[in-house]
Amino acid sequence: MEEYDGDLYTATVQPITDITIDGFLKKYKAFLKERERRAANDGQQQQPAQMEHGEGSQASSYPLIHPMMLEYMFASANWMNETSDQMWVSRPRFSTEFAAEAQMHRRSITGLYERFHNSRGRMDEYFTHQEQYVAFRKKEITDDFNEGEKRADHDFFDEIAGAGDDEDVNMG
Repeated sequence: MEEYDGDLYTATVQPITDITIDGFLKKYKAFLKERERRAANDGQQQQPAQMEHGEGSQASSYPLIHPMMLEYMFASANWMNETSDQMWVSRPRFSTEFAAEAQMHRRSITGLYERFHNSRGRMDEYFTHQEQYVAFRKKEITDDFNEGEKRADHDFFDEIAGAGDDEDVNMG
């Protein structure tokens, strides 16, 4: 793994929260101050850390994002899009710039031989499971669609009008 000047590490068992990110930002700012102090003492200008800007083109409006974090964000965006497509739900909304960048970072599927533990039988089990899941989802979606269709065909106001006619007949 390529290391960058200013890499920061944390335990990966804790969730990424605003507090965690604030801690990273505080550590990074301290790192920058220390580097500037050393550069002033050495009388040298060091190159800035190998970081990229976040989404958007205005460098001053967004904090710096480490290239590995950007790669993680793009991979996550691609996974969200693929999962949404498989589940037939709306894709998440990303800015045009971010979506284009994520598309450029798509990776082809590799290593399926290893994924199935070098076993064609395990691959066939996977396909069987997927076919069962598709059948289950097809029934679930069809049932929900049919219920919606029944509600759409059921005219509430016709029923009320019909009930009023019955009352007039019973009273008379």
